[in-house]
Amino acid sequence: MLTSELVTNVMMHTTDICVVSLTFDPSERSVLVGVTDASPARGAAIEPERVAGDVGGFGLRLVDSIAVRWGCEVGVDSKTVWFELDTHEP
Repeated sequence: MLTSELVTNVMMHTTDICVVSLTFDPSERSVLVGVTDASPARGAAIEPERVAGDVGGFGLRLVDSIAVRWGCEVGVDSKTVWFELDTHEP
């Protein structure tokens, strides 16, 4: 679901293709997912409040609420938005 949100952001806000990477660290029992596109422009920040009836703009809030951590690394001609999930059982 979180990967789909980040890929959808690329599709909605750029004209670029994207590359999805997935890394599992067995020693830390964590999964790191990155979505890279060719636009160095950062996405919009998470807005604290939305207007009633809004149907979009909640993807990064979802990532923020579910992921252990997440961020955005901007390069000269690309950016990667990433998130990490902890796979430890409760």
